[in-house]
Amino acid sequence: MKLVTLTALFLIPFVIYSVTRTVSLDGTQQYTSIQAAVNVCSNGDIVLVYPGRYIENIDLNGHSVSILSLYFQSPQQTYIDSTIIDGNLNTCITLVQGETLTVNGFTLVNNEQNQYYEAQNSGGAFNIKNNCHANISNCIIRNCTAKYGGGITSDTNTIIELSNVIVHSNYANSWGGGFRLGAVQLIWDADHPSSVYDNVAPFGMDFYIGYCPTSVNIQLALGSIALNNIDNFYIYCTDNYPSPNVSIDQSFFTLVDNDIYVSPAGNDNNDGLAPSNPYKTIKHALQVINSNQDNPRTIHLAAGVYSNTENGQVFPLAIKSFVSIIGSGEGNTILDGLQISSFFGGYHISDINISGISFINGWTYSTVVAPLILKSSHDIELRDLVFSNCNSYLCSGITLSNCYNVVIDHVQAGNTTAAEDMATISVWNSYNVYINNVISIQNHITNSDYNMLGLFFDESGIVLRNSMITNNSAQDAYAFYYQNILSTGAQQDNTLDMSNVLISNNSITQSSWVFSPIYIQSRFQAANINNCTFAGNQGLGTLTKIFAYAEVNNLVSYNPQFNSELFLHNYLTDLGIQAEVNINNSLFRSNSIASDLPNLVTINDCIFNGNPLFQGNTNDSLLITQPEYYYLSANSPCINTGTADTTGMNLPDTDLAGNYRVWDNRIDMGCYEYGAPPVANDDNTNPPLPDRIMLSTYPNPVYLNSAKGAYTFIEFTLPERAKEQPVIEIYNLKGQKIRTIKLTDSFNSLVRKAGLSELNDQDGRSTSEFYSTVWDCKDERSQKISSGIYIVKVRSGKHQTAIKMTILK
Repeated sequence: MKLVTLTALFLIPFVIYSVTRTVSLDGTQQYTSIQAAVNVCSNGDIVLVYPGRYIENIDLNGHSVSILSLYFQSPQQTYIDSTIIDGNLNTCITLVQGETLTVNGFTLVNNEQNQYYEAQNSGGAFNIKNNCHANISNCIIRNCTAKYGGGITSDTNTIIELSNVIVHSNYANSWGGGFRLGAVQLIWDADHPSSVYDNVAPFGMDFYIGYCPTSVNIQLALGSIALNNIDNFYIYCTDNYPSPNVSIDQSFFTLVDNDIYVSPAGNDNNDGLAPSNPYKTIKHALQVINSNQDNPRTIHLAAGVYSNTENGQVFPLAIKSFVSIIGSGEGNTILDGLQISSFFGGYHISDINISGISFINGWTYSTVVAPLILKSSHDIELRDLVFSNCNSYLCSGITLSNCYNVVIDHVQAGNTTAAEDMATISVWNSYNVYINNVISIQNHITNSDYNMLGLFFDESGIVLRNSMITNNSAQDAYAFYYQNILSTGAQQDNTLDMSNVLISNNSITQSSWVFSPIYIQSRFQAANINNCTFAGNQGLGTLTKIFAYAEVNNLVSYNPQFNSELFLHNYLTDLGIQAEVNINNSLFRSNSIASDLPNLVTINDCIFNGNPLFQGNTNDSLLITQPEYYYLSANSPCINTGTADTTGMNLPDTDLAGNYRVWDNRIDMGCYEYGAPPVANDDNTNPPLPDRIMLSTYPNPVYLNSAKGAYTFIEFTLPERAKEQPVIEIYNLKGQKIRTIKLTDSFNSLVRKAGLSELNDQDGRSTSEFYSTVWDCKDERSQKISSGIYIVKVRSGKHQTAIKMTILK
């Protein structure tokens, strides 16, 4: 009775001067809808609601009122359970511009049937806007869906008082499964505590706290897990705002400190500890797995399709630190967003690996999510992933923001047509990002107002290697974008290191907004572009514009439909930057390279008005859409005309087809080497390969304390298509194995799976398979290894070889 007394005291002024208006669905009271009663209320009036399901979206019309169930008169749980406000896929109650509301004794839902759709409303049960005050007592908020704040969302200068409120099983497709809190004063009744648990969102499964200048208190009797601080999974607080004061006494979930297995045919009532007894939903696995820094855990996803319609999956989901999500291989483990949702989001997380998964039909119109998005996170591995028919704000694949120490390896994204931006990979304000074996293919933007296509890197440090951007189209977009212009702190060390990249057959029908389809600006460090081919692209104006500093070596730029190939903006007048640019051993279709300051441009051994004589120019059976179209033919002027000294150029030992990078004692221009034998070639005049595998690491040695991070590319070519997928094993000099890396696909296989022709010359020259991966110099427990000499061994079937690698402090 104590709670009733407190509530009655709160309402005494209203009771004395107010009018009580009664509501019942059966017509026995004054009104049959809550909104009808509210419409005739004055400030301080009471709306007394009899049991029933009221399918309504209630607005207060500028008044301050109380909406009470019969629980207010007789505090019985049955009145809470049976007096339901159902928002029917929209917000149940909205407060605006200084309104005050007291609610007591209801169940609030807006998605009772758990329909899977992309909500556009803010706040599933309550949307509490500017300068409003809500007192919510003895209520259950469940099965609500919203874009922001599955249960409750608040805006500027709001006050929310909560007493004996239970918020569970709500869903938001962006921020805050239970609560999305802005500048709010949140007051919890300590004598009648509330509970918040089992909600879902990609940022803050239970709570998202943003734009709140004062610290928020979260005091719960029962939460998803017991906490005394934010964990960035259940409780998320944005940067630059005070962390909340957290006190959660009891856990709804029992955490599992083991690897967990999930299968579409599983059951969430299983223990999930073995493949034979798996959970059914990825959501449940993420909720219960322990985030253990000392012993990182893995969620293993069995083969099959994971979707809402087929097996009750819910996306998007938040990600936990020290938890990896490993599928059984792209094409085997398939996550289907049903063109309704994205998949994963992570904020302030570290030490994760997401790999072996195909993401299909991941669509959302939210401005804060992408198919896979990570913010303010580090030590991330994203490997062996395919994104097909996915699109969301700015991206059709992976988005990084304010991240560092990230590996993106063996990723394909494409086969998407939409009006909006759809960069395959977009990276913002991040550094030490290593991108290898990426294919951006068949992305098509239909609206001229959107400009992000292919790969998009802003204010970031990027190493890009062994990748293709091909067969994409837009009216006015960047096929490739890199910019670093901010002058603060470590960002001055960021730059682009790009090698073995093919940008081909992308169609940009106009360039009125973008600077050019290929845009590179690096104001503090020279952008490095080595052994790349930009060819067969269609559009107007200039294909490539480079602003500020650059070092270009062995580039082939041949795009007859463009007016010119390259313009150098090496004088930035607003900043007074006069930048040196070096262009070496490159071929351009145009007759010159225009620049702002020609005296600061050094051009050595370049070919102008050139034709690289691609094999596609001489072989009618090759299509411009195929990578092998851009191989060099026998009479190409690019053969043996690359730079004589490749020291420091961060070049792989093989070209993009897996053949010798340097042949006839001289490197060729472009990303393909002519005449180099495949590893399988048995001609005795060719130099022998150790155990018939060509293996290299770069850089070697690796410096643990380098500003670029402790990463090395491990690259090798097998003499023939692997019957057994190759394995990389790394040993210390004591013979102890410290890391095993299992590879799933060669680059050749990745290209074949992308729907492009097999990387194989028409004369049958190339039968080898080119593999490359990035190692973060960590052991099996995700711990950085110590300095010393290590043995890198590669084996596949009967073939094996090994080399030494040095790790230095």
